[in-house]
Amino acid sequence: MQGPGGLGRRRRRLSDEETEKRMLEAATAMVNQAGLTVSLDHISFEEVIRDAGVSRSTVYRRWPYKDLFFSDLLKEL
Repeated sequence: MQGPGGLGRRRRRLSDEETEKRMLEAATAMVNQAGLTVSLDHISFEEVIRDAGVSRSTVYRRWPYKDLFFSDLLKEL
């Protein structure tokens, strides 16, 4: 259903736990597909956000710096 100005309804806000789960799953899938190199430079933070289906603001609320995300990703792997 669209509101005034053609804007759709907002999606529900994801919890930090759901955001973390989706982001780590999406990034892990990328590593599984492309392999793990000496670095994670081949993993694009923006692509992980897109593939995880979460908003940038939600991700940056959970991880204010992308290095913090990559640290959690390494723990996950």
